[in-house]
Amino acid sequence: FFETAINKFIELKELDPEYHSLYLPLARSYEHLEELDKSLETAKDGIRADQFNKELYLFAGKISIKKGKAEEAETLFREALAIDPGYLEAALTLLKLLSQAEKYEDVLETIESIRSYGEDDPQFDWLSAVSQQNLEQYKEALNSYHKAYNSFNNNQDFLEDYGFFLIEEGDRHTSREIFNRLQKMDPANDEYALVLERLEETPEH
Repeated sequence: FFETAINKFIELKELDPEYHSLYLPLARSYEHLEELDKSLETAKDGIRADQFNKELYLFAGKISIKKGKAEEAETLFREALAIDPGYLEAALTLLKLLSQAEKYEDVLETIESIRSYGEDDPQFDWLSAVSQQNLEQYKEALNSYHKAYNSFNNNQDFLEDYGFFLIEEGDRHTSREIFNRLQKMDPANDEYALVLERLEETPEH
């Protein structure tokens, strides 16, 4: 199927290289066949043909991540946001990339910039909390975790982040509640049982 699609798109491209809407489906078809170099090359050809196509920048950035080119991906996501500052998918993909690279100040700056355009997302609070925690801005981190809790109180990854932060903060009462909840979600997880054991052993001040 994808080979056929690729041949059709290539024929179209030879007939009319300015037919902008063929580049993204062609790049996606290459991605399905794991031909990442061709996929990225096609997306970049598309960007050259249509410099204001935010979806091509986002797609090219995602392929760059798959190819291990994090810096190139970051540039492409920022280009997508320059075209549309409210492009949430590009924003979240960029923020997760920055967070993984431990560029915590960049995460907070980017969130502030996107919010200044009137855009918001509950994940901004979670990403802010983790960044503030790593930058030792504990008061701000606690505030961001509280905000994010409303949206992610059933998300195991979030509850882990929050629970361990509360232990560091010395809030053993709330952290015990969080880890009890995690243990109900994932009873086979030994780490949760150990954390709860330790919390029970240590007397509260």
